[in-house]
Amino acid sequence: MANVHVVRGLVSIIIPIYNVEKYLRECVDSALRQTYKDIEVILIDDGSPDNCPQICDEYMTLDTRVKAIHQVNGGLSSARNSGLKVSRGEYVYFLDSDDYIAENAIKELYTEVTEKNLDVVLFDSFVIDEYGKIDANNHYYIRKGVYDKVCDGKCLFTELINNNDYRSAVQYLFIRRSCLVNCKLSFYDGIVHEDELFTFLLLMQCQRTGHLPQSLYFRRIRSCSIMTMPSSEKNFVGCLCVLEEMLKYYVENKFEARVGSAVRSHICSFFGITYCRFRSLNKRGRKKNIEKKKYLFNIMQKVGYLNDWRILRRCKLELLCNIYRKVLPLT
Repeated sequence: MANVHVVRGLVSIIIPIYNVEKYLRECVDSALRQTYKDIEVILIDDGSPDNCPQICDEYMTLDTRVKAIHQVNGGLSSARNSGLKVSRGEYVYFLDSDDYIAENAIKELYTEVTEKNLDVVLFDSFVIDEYGKIDANNHYYIRKGVYDKVCDGKCLFTELINNNDYRSAVQYLFIRRSCLVNCKLSFYDGIVHEDELFTFLLLMQCQRTGHLPQSLYFRRIRSCSIMTMPSSEKNFVGCLCVLEEMLKYYVENKFEARVGSAVRSHICSFFGITYCRFRSLNKRGRKKNIEKKKYLFNIMQKVGYLNDWRILRRCKLELLCNIYRKVLPLT
C-alpha cells in the first residue's frame, strides 16, 4: 500500500461485494452521486455467485471513476485489503455493499478532516430495514455524547467507552491514508468480526481524531447479513482471535491510567461477547471447541483479567450452568 502513487485530494471509496445483487446498484449509485467529485470507487467482487460481477463491470464502463476487481472468495477482510492495495486516494472510506451513504457524506467528511487536520473522523448512522425505511426507534449508531475536541485516538476511545458510544464498524470511519501506512494497519485476514480489531488498533495509534455528529450513513439490517445470522463456530473463532490480538496489544504497550482502564473495560466486555459466542454453539460445536474455550480463559488469566469482577461473574455463571445441566436430568 505504501508504494502506490497517492493522488492528493482523492478519496478512495472501497466497496467489498458478495451476494448483494438486490442492493448493489443503490449502494454504488450513492457513491457516484457524491457532491464531492474527486473520488474513485473500487468495487471488489469477492467471488460473488449472483449477478454482482456483471453489475461491477457494467459500472466500470459507465463511469471512469469506477474500478472493478474480481477475486476468488476470501472474505470481507481479504476484499477490503485488495481494495486498499489498488487505491490511490489520500483518504480512504469503506462502504458496505448492502448499505448506502448520503450524497453530501464525502464532502462533509473531507471538509472536517482537512480543516482540522485529522487522521480519522468518526460519524453516525441511521438504521434502515430491508426495504430502505428508516427505523425511527433505533438510535444505536447515533452517539449520545459530545466529542467536539480534536484529540488522539486513545483519548477519543476512552470517552466513547465511558459514554457507551463506542462502535467498531469501519463504515463510520473516514481515514487519512498516511495514518494506515504509518500504523502498518490492514484487516486481519481469514476471520469475521475483523472490524473489532481494526478500529481498536487504529484508534490506539492515530494522533488526531474527531467526531462529526451527523448521520451520513444508512445501515441496512437484513435477516441474511453477517451481523444477523445465527452465531457459529466462525463467530467464536473470530472473536477469540480478536480478543487475543487486543490482549497482546494491551500487554505490550503502556497506557495512562484512564486510557488503560477503558481498554481493560473494553477487553472484559469483549471477553463476555466471545464467551457468549462459545455458549451459543450447539453441543457438538462446544465439544469441538472445548480446547479453544480453555485457551480463552487461560489467556485472560495470564494477564490477571480473571481478577476483574465482570470476568468472575462470567466464570460463576458457567459453573452454575454446568451444575444445572448435571442436575436437570435427575429431576
